[in-house]
Amino acid sequence: MKKSALVSIISVICFLLITFIIYGTFSNFYVYADSMSESNDIIVKPDALSIYLSKTDIDKSAGSNGESRTSVYLSDYMKSFDLSFYGEMNSYIDKFRLGIDKESQNVIGVKKASIETNDCIIIGAHYDNSYFLNGYQTYSIGALDNATGVVCLMSLIKQFNETNLPFNIIYIFYGAEEIGLSGSETFINSYTTESKKDILLAINLDNIGCGEYTYYYAGDSANSFTKIFNFDRYNISSMPYYSKLNILSSFEGSAYTHIGLQSDNTAFIREGIKTISFFSGNLNSINAGYKESEKYENISHTKDDNLSTLLHYYPNYNDKLNNVANLIFYTVTKDNFQNTMLNSYMEMDFSFLNNKLIIFGMGIFGILILCGYKGKQIENKNLNDNTK
Repeated sequence: MKKSALVSIISVICFLLITFIIYGTFSNFYVYADSMSESNDIIVKPDALSIYLSKTDIDKSAGSNGESRTSVYLSDYMKSFDLSFYGEMNSYIDKFRLGIDKESQNVIGVKKASIETNDCIIIGAHYDNSYFLNGYQTYSIGALDNATGVVCLMSLIKQFNETNLPFNIIYIFYGAEEIGLSGSETFINSYTTESKKDILLAINLDNIGCGEYTYYYAGDSANSFTKIFNFDRYNISSMPYYSKLNILSSFEGSAYTHIGLQSDNTAFIREGIKTISFFSGNLNSINAGYKESEKYENISHTKDDNLSTLLHYYPNYNDKLNNVANLIFYTVTKDNFQNTMLNSYMEMDFSFLNNKLIIFGMGIFGILILCGYKGKQIENKNLNDNTK
């Protein structure tokens, strides 16, 4: 066998070995949570969405009086569970400016850990709707977007009330999400670089009652910590790769490049904080782009986003809310959840090797290098022959 051919074969073998060694080593470096007994408790009451919508304003658009009054309603709800105030606040309501003449507010409460610690998780959902959006009156009440996320979070507040956990839970109802994620960005910008390290995980709930599927999004590459979530049990799928259009979008200031970056999780991703965001719809649709359903037109941000339409199109929407709520509750209460999250921050991130397209690309790159090496050898051989 010629020396050049032998070198090529050895190079290919070495490349494949290195790839699979790295992949095998670090994909198995994950911390797996112990299995635990999970019941089929119904967390979200069937009438929760109806009660919330009937007790709050129709117009909850960013900066509106209705949004402000809704913040008081949610504040009173937090008070009923005797949640602690966040940081140095003396209220659950944290106001912030929207331009020159408007203001919005986040509603924040804290369930204190059973021990003294700064470690925390964040569970959030935006409560503003798009009744007025970009100067237009859509008449969108927001039953789907995002009263579904709000009542899911309200139910989790009640469910966690009876638990003792070794870390704090910060609950946030974000204001002004619909006009550019203002609430979540205001919140995370209040953190110092050092204090951001205390956040184990930021969980986001947005638009979780529609379509044929419920999805989670935790980034554009596989994340080790998601292995502790029992997605299969609760019929929740990973967001498919083909719907992710721009892997760099979360760092370029654009929140709306693909469906996984269209909510308040984006503000945390930009800061390097582990996130998981839940939403529903149909990303397997034969139609191009995101669809809420294969059968029906999107209702979010339209006049049809009301309770009657939601019930008509998706009579089992409450099942999706319960699946997400149960999944979060039973995952967060696992004994080794905290250690799993802490370890996930210390891992060397080779999770991109879980992506078959990247592996394929690396293989093509390796072949091109070998072809270049082979071409150079042929060129040198021809040069030598011509000089003889």
